[in-house]
This record gives sequence, C-alpha cells and structure tokens, in this order.
Amino acid sequence: GVADEALRFVWAKYDAWQRERNGLDMVDLVRVAAEVVRTVPAARGQLRKRHSHILVDEFQDTNPLQMALLALLAPAEPGRVTAVGDDDQCIYAFQGAQGAAALRAFLAAFPRAERVTLEQNYRSSGTLVAAAAAVAACNRRRCAKRAFTSNGAGEKVQLVECTSVRGETEHVV
Repeated sequence: GVADEALRFVWAKYDAWQRERNGLDMVDLVRVAAEVVRTVPAARGQLRKRHSHILVDEFQDTNPLQMALLALLAPAEPGRVTAVGDDDQCIYAFQGAQGAAALRAFLAAFPRAERVTLEQNYRSSGTLVAAAAAVAACNRRRCAKRAFTSNGAGEKVQLVECTSVRGETEHVV
C-alpha cells in the first residue's frame, strides 16, 4: 500500500545518503563486524585473544544478528561468556530483540552456561512487585521466575486513564 511505498522511498533515500558518506548505522556496525569476524579468521583469533571474557548486559534486548556476533567472538573455553538479562524487561522488540527467545538462544549456544535466576526485587514495594508479576505472568513465552521483595506492602496500585499525552504527563509528573 501507500505506507509500504513511502517506507521504500524513505529507505532508498536513507541508504543513498549513507553510501554517499560511507556511513554506517548501528545495525550496519554489528552486521559488518559479524561479517569480518566470520570471514577473516585472523581477526576473529586476534579479538578472541584480546578478550578472554565477554559480558553482555541487558541480554534480553539483543537481536539474532548480535547473538551471531557473540557466538563468533566467544572464547572456546566454557565459562568465559556471561549474559545478564530479564525477559520481563525487553524494550527493543522494535529492533529485533527477542526477550525470552534471546535468553533461550544463549543457553542453547552455550549449553554449559550456569543459569542463575535473580528473583528478589530490592527497590519496589510488595504491592508493586505482586502487580508487575501478575501482569508478566500473562506472557506465556517468558522464562519462569517468581519475583518477590522483602520490602513492605507500600501504596495500592492505581489504574489511571488519561485522555491525552499532556494529561498523562501531568499525572505522572
């Protein structure tokens, strides 16, 4: 439709603009890095030698291309790659992040990895943790966990319906 045509037009302009400037966006940076590491064994070996351990934070927000780069860079010895993530906090699905699927892909790629589930919330009230857990439990694709806190019950959760972005902003602020 019209939206698809507009998207193709904008993408073609963006792509031409990048090529004219020898530019790369974030997706290109990961794609090019993965291609170099995959096709140039000396580069892969040098990077693996330089980085004996890899830590990936916010792993739930990785996409398949980033996972492929991690697998290429990972040291051969087990226990050298650590991923920290919470699929209940995946916010980059619009960029291909896969939440629980990313965490399962990590465990499949690194079968000897130890899985540690952090379930205790140190910041929020008991009422808020229980409400968030109830909402998250509706996601059948999430990794199983039981969130809890030692904090007090706190205030009741309120459901507020705002009729505009400005009204929502005024309520929150």
